[in-house]
Amino acid sequence: MLYEKANEWQLPFWTVAVDFKKAFDTVEHSALWQALSEQGVEQTYINVLRAFYTDQTGVVATDKTSKQFNIQRGTKQGDPISPILFNAVLEMIMRRLKVKWQRQQLGFPLGGRNFLHNLRFADDVLLFGESLDQVKITLNDLAVEAGKVGLELHMGKTKILANSFAYSRPSIPAVVSVCVFDVEVLSKEGSTKYLGRKLSFIDYHEEEINYRIACGWRKFMANKKELCDKTYGLGHRLRLFSARVTPSVLYGSGCWTMNTDRESTLRTAQRKMLRMMMASGRRLVTTDVIAVAGSSAEEEQVGDELESGQTVEEEDWVTWITRVTHFAENQLRKIGVKDWVAAQREKKWQWAGHVARRTDGRWSTMLAAWTPEGEVRRQGRPCTRWADSIDKVFGSEQRGDWFLFAQDRPTWSSYEATYVSNS
Repeated sequence: MLYEKANEWQLPFWTVAVDFKKAFDTVEHSALWQALSEQGVEQTYINVLRAFYTDQTGVVATDKTSKQFNIQRGTKQGDPISPILFNAVLEMIMRRLKVKWQRQQLGFPLGGRNFLHNLRFADDVLLFGESLDQVKITLNDLAVEAGKVGLELHMGKTKILANSFAYSRPSIPAVVSVCVFDVEVLSKEGSTKYLGRKLSFIDYHEEEINYRIACGWRKFMANKKELCDKTYGLGHRLRLFSARVTPSVLYGSGCWTMNTDRESTLRTAQRKMLRMMMASGRRLVTTDVIAVAGSSAEEEQVGDELESGQTVEEEDWVTWITRVTHFAENQLRKIGVKDWVAAQREKKWQWAGHVARRTDGRWSTMLAAWTPEGEVRRQGRPCTRWADSIDKVFGSEQRGDWFLFAQDRPTWSSYEATYVSNS
């Protein structure tokens, strides 16, 4: 939504994809307890956790075993509470920085005093700003503050990228210096990963959809033996396809902005995979008789039955593709599996309902309802927006009316089938 609205309203938009060096292994234990205390965790629980981390020792084992040494930093690997402890430390850092950034009005403005500085999921962090200078300041501040608790930014993997309106400014450098390290500023066509999504500011939805389809093909080829082996029942193979390949393709698809071309790309990829699973040959076709292609003896038998003037030839390519595709899709429907376009629409509808009904002040809800004030919108026909397809379901003349419909969960659910079937 940020990308879409920044482009629609011609706003320069900068972001930094931050990478930490072995974040979970380097955070200092003292910072863990300080963060929990500052965020209101009862001292009893802090003492219990501290006891788990007290007097830890380790050794390095190669052909010999080293002497024991004390471990005073890092969270325990495989412990379910480790990400929560790390989140607490990063929250402590960001709370300190937020006061400073708010005072300096750094970040991306969303009306009033609302500045979006960052989005975080554990150690995957994005920083935002209106200019390159802003994101340089925030990145430098984060590096300094993180260093106080034992965390170090990996400047070689940290990337800065921006939309086309930011690049319309002159003299955009290829690298910038942050804490005496060089950080790469990606070109307009550049991309990086965040939470498994491919972030790009040029054709970002096409980039992401093509990337997800490529992930789906990798998963398909990894399971090709089972998916294409006809000794297994077709229903079982289609269920395996739905369980292994489909999630790889539709990861995060609720936030995709779809149009006819993107839906066609998604549908074409799925149909190609399904035809490979069917492995059905092209049939022999006559004027009156359709026979399945087989051995030469079968063809001779068909030839004996032909009347004068009739010929035997393979069905044309389009007929074969249509027949096999429809058969595969009918089998999917029989076992209750939706095609990818319908499944994507279902995910989007359900997520839109959650976004609209949230009352805890999340950025996703604020962004869905946000329209810049006093800005100039791009001339010409606007690009398809994420919420456009949802507004059409209700015939809304005013953008954002779907927010009102979503507040009543039964009403919202009753429209879901209409939205999904429009695929």
